[in-house]
Amino acid sequence: VVTKANQISWLTTFFGQGDGTFTGPSEKQLAGFTSTNRPVVADRNGDGHLDVLSSTTYCNVSYGNGNGGFPSGNLPDGGYSLMAAAADFTGDGVVDVANLRNTAQIAIAHYWEEGGSAVINTLTVEPNAVAIVTGDLNNDGVPDLVTANSYSESVSAIIGIGDDDGTFEPPVSYDASNAFSVLLEDFDGDGRLDIAATGVDGVSVLLNMGGTVSSPADLNGDGVVNGADLGLLLAEWGVCRNAGACPADLDGNGAVDGGDLGLLLANWDPYQLQ
Repeated sequence: VVTKANQISWLTTFFGQGDGTFTGPSEKQLAGFTSTNRPVVADRNGDGHLDVLSSTTYCNVSYGNGNGGFPSGNLPDGGYSLMAAAADFTGDGVVDVANLRNTAQIAIAHYWEEGGSAVINTLTVEPNAVAIVTGDLNNDGVPDLVTANSYSESVSAIIGIGDDDGTFEPPVSYDASNAFSVLLEDFDGDGRLDIAATGVDGVSVLLNMGGTVSSPADLNGDGVVNGADLGLLLAEWGVCRNAGACPADLDGNGAVDGGDLGLLLANWDPYQLQ
């Protein structure tokens, strides 16, 4: 388990023993002068050992040596680093790095060989993008990117094309209330990654419909969460009579109640499909 430490620019590692227990913590100071953002684990240099990428003003990589040690270095992407994501964006079998800067840009470091030098390309994103993750949103085998954009209250999906240059489509943004962090999981079991964003107002879930996204609170599927959806929720108020056929039970507790009402209101218009 790798996590950020309480101290500025520190990383904490707990080593699994194979029986559900862990030893540690082992703490390591990194270059930089801000708190460590969410670390990312990937084999950056292709040596068979997991490495750790973390953002502490700089985009740091701690190369694993296979025995629990992590010598460190800075990745050559330049600029202030808010958060990083790692995937093979060019399809050449080498892990690349997407570094979210504080200048409304993502710096993509494309590595043409394992452990070799990188070519830096940049993408323009929302000026208040604060978090980044990667995953295959459209199931084409090419990694895509998603950013959480705090003050514009949105998330942006950035679809990878899959060419040798690691090109991406322009970002497409969807409303998500005060999004400060984001993750990708298949929440409805349809084989497509969905988007969840958290903020001070709660959690926004956007379901991947295979080309568009939808909010579970959009009960009538018209692309807007508004009074029509509120009416449908109130019409189902109470204990769900048919298990598995109670769409207004947004929190899945078997009843349509105040918890579901709160979730609907948290996704209220101006949620719009784009």
